[in-house]
This record gives sequence, C-alpha cells and structure tokens, in this order.
Amino acid sequence: MLSAARAHGVAPLVFHLWQSEIAAVMPPAEAENWRRMYLACLTRSVQTQAQSVAALRALADAGVEPVAMRGLWLAQTAYEDPALRPSQDLDLLVPLEAGTRVGEVLESQGFTKFGDPHEDLRAAPEDGSTSEVTDADGVWRKPLLEGAATGAGRDLWIDLHTQLLVVSGGWWPYRPTYADLYARSVPWEFSGVGLRAFSPGAAILVQCDNVLRHALARDVRNDRLLGYYDVLRLLPKMTEEEWSVLMEDARRLHLGVHIAAVLAGVKRLWEPETPIPDPAKLGVGPFAWRVARYACSRPRWLGHRGRLGVVQGCALGSLWQASRYFLRNLRTGLVVTNN
Repeated sequence: MLSAARAHGVAPLVFHLWQSEIAAVMPPAEAENWRRMYLACLTRSVQTQAQSVAALRALADAGVEPVAMRGLWLAQTAYEDPALRPSQDLDLLVPLEAGTRVGEVLESQGFTKFGDPHEDLRAAPEDGSTSEVTDADGVWRKPLLEGAATGAGRDLWIDLHTQLLVVSGGWWPYRPTYADLYARSVPWEFSGVGLRAFSPGAAILVQCDNVLRHALARDVRNDRLLGYYDVLRLLPKMTEEEWSVLMEDARRLHLGVHIAAVLAGVKRLWEPETPIPDPAKLGVGPFAWRVARYACSRPRWLGHRGRLGVVQGCALGSLWQASRYFLRNLRTGLVVTNN
C-alpha cells in the first residue's frame, strides 16, 4: 500500500488523513515505515522552502518578478500543510528579456544548469515563426543541503521558462504566451518575498493539460492521482469570474477537451461540492466529447499515440490543424513521453 501511495504522490496525504487507522490496523513495522516516510516529507518540505525562499529573494533583489507555476506554489497555497504535497521542483515563468539575468542570479546562488528538456520544441513550426531561447531556459538544480552530492530526491530543481512550451505533448498551434499567463497571474507573498503566481483558473488549465496527456500515455511516472487531487484542491478557490476566464481560455487555446476530461475524472473520484461546467461551456461539442471520452477510457487497441491523437484531434476541432500537430510531433518524437 505504501509503495502504491508513493507512486501516486499521495503517501503523506494518506498518512495525514488516516494516521490512527494505519497505526491500529497495520503491523507495527509497516506503520513505522509510514511514520518515517511522513517525517522525511516534512524534513524535505522545510529544506525545499528554505532554498526556494533564498533563490526567490535573490531574484526579487535583481528586479525580476517571476510567475510561480504548480509545484511549490500548489503545496503552499492549496494544502493546509506543504508537506502533504511532495514536490522537488519550482516552476518559474520569467519574461524573455530577463532570462539571461535570471540565469546569472541562479548561478550566484549555487545553482547549476542541468539542461533544457524542451529544446526540441523550440524549432520553427510550419508557419515559420521561431521560439526564442535564453541561456536561462531549462532546469537548474542545487543540493538541498550545503555540500551534499546532487541526485534524485536530494536537490531543489528550478524549471525556468521564458515561455510555456509543453502544451498537449509537444508543439501546439495555440500556445499561451508569457503575456497570456502573466495576465492570469495574481500577487503572491511567499515567506516575505513578493512575486506572482498562477491564478486558480490558469493553474487548472495547465494542470489538466499535463494530467491528461500523461494519463492517455499510461506514463507510470506522471500518471498519478496527485494531479487530479491538485485540481480538486483548486476548485474551491474558483470564483465565477475565474470560471468565465477559464472557459474563454479553453476555447481560445483549444484545451476544452483536456479540462473537461480531467474535471470529469475528479468528479468521478471525489464528487466535489463545487459545481463543474459542462463540456459545452468549455467549447466541446457533443460528438467530440463522446469520441474523446472513449479515447480517455484508454482502449488498448488504439495505443498511447492513438489515444492522445484522437483526443488532440477532438480538441483542435480541425482536420488541418490536427494533421499539422501529428506531422510536427511524429517527426520530432514529442507526441508524448514513452515511460
């Protein structure tokens, strides 16, 4: 049970909710393993927060106002205890003109650039426009403990973006810009550092896209209950205005199918009290929704590329745009991860 909870990213949450039941029902050795896991998550949460605050304060002193996305921001704002939402990375969106300056600040804080996982997405699409890149774009990492060796679970990772490239598994004809996302951000004070963070609606949009493409691929590393639970925790923060903006963005960016599918999954798992809009309000027609729901049931005969392809075709609502998407991503191998 512990290994399954860890795989889905909800182990500390399960222990927090059912601590007394775990102690009463499970063998003492197994109950002790749960307790040690929770204490380790608490320790890592404190270490991650300390390193993140130092990095963010240095960026603020340099005149940079990043937009925090997912990860640490979700843990700090959507959960009563940050340790309940395991996270080792901090996703930051910064303006293009500040990219190189941000890289210099991170280097001064002891971070080392690990690479740019989105490099292949920056090639020019068929319309000839290019995606600019700075020396800062990519993943920066630093050991949580001074002088410790780097490695999985021992580092703080800052995934730095000057634009949001990973949308729907690769190149997407309706890519949100920095201006789009900044307009959907709100002021956020984190341990005395003033910055900006995604609004609940913008967080749901990006999270739903991320969750669905991993779920369709049966990506065992990222197809986790935690992603759905994040959306559940964001729902009470949605106002009528937030829903209106989210529905507008869903139609404009052609991500209504992704949002509707994940919200349907959240509703099936937990039956939240917050009203959830119908797919039609997200710009999804009845026929497209029926086809997409079938693909979301993950029929094996379609394969992971076929499942994602059907959903993306329904989302784009255009045979021409769907063909461009498939040709572009099949050529680069970035339709979806293969884990």
